[in-house]
Amino acid sequence: MKLCTHVNFFFFIATDQAKRKSDLQNVVQEQAAVIESLKKEKKTVEESFASLKTDHERVTKENHVLRRAVQIQQDRQNQADAELKNAHKFKVDSEERIKKLEHMIMSLRYHLQAQQPPVGNDFLNNSHRPPDVF
Repeated sequence: MKLCTHVNFFFFIATDQAKRKSDLQNVVQEQAAVIESLKKEKKTVEESFASLKTDHERVTKENHVLRRAVQIQQDRQNQADAELKNAHKFKVDSEERIKKLEHMIMSLRYHLQAQQPPVGNDFLNNSHRPPDVF
């Protein structure tokens, strides 16, 4: 009976070891499948990262160009505003100068008329004496 017990014991140990070996092989296969899946996922993520990095660089360059364009446009707008302001000031100054010159012309005409003898219906141009009446 001892022999039978020992054989059963060894048989039990052998089956237990075979089962453990089978279980470990299953775990190794599952882990290998997970590793392969993770490698594929890593490759996909790296490709996505490279694509996104390229897109980011392109968008960054476009952003820089657009910022520069906006700055140039703003500078031009400021320059146009300054020119418009100067033109308005020139217009106001010119209108004021025109009014002063018109006033000066009117004043000179008045002085010129005041210095000339009055011209009336006198055909002899003798305005200092009264007209002869017959």
